[in-house]
Amino acid sequence: MVALESDEFIRVHKKREPVHSQKDRALLLQSLKAVDEVIPLPYFSSYSDYEQLVQKIRPTIIAITENDPHHKEKEQQAQAIGASCIVVTPLVPGYSTTTILNNWLTLLHFASFCVKIVGMNILSILNNKIQYFSLSNPLIGKKK
Repeated sequence: MVALESDEFIRVHKKREPVHSQKDRALLLQSLKAVDEVIPLPYFSSYSDYEQLVQKIRPTIIAITENDPHHKEKEQQAQAIGASCIVVTPLVPGYSTTTILNNWLTLLHFASFCVKIVGMNILSILNNKIQYFSLSNPLIGKKK
């Protein structure tokens, strides 16, 4: 079972727009064999909202990422219902959505810059060719 954060949660806590909507993320997660159920969460604004969810669904395991900033709170929630809080994946430096998006933006800016430079060179070459052909065409003008 996966509890899936809302789009509003991403906007507020990660200070960016979600790359994919909660609905699209839910569809992706539901397609994984390891996922039995996806619970799309409403926007939770407090620790007690999560605590009530854990009390209601009573999972046997709360899976977390290594160095989860809310590890202590999740550990307390797990202990309150006799569950375990287990690190299931390491935190991989440089592989956050924000980092990936920033890398893409940098690449897009660089590509745009390259296109402008190449574009200016092509225009300059084309302009010179047009001038050459114009000057060498007896109907337009004489070559100097």
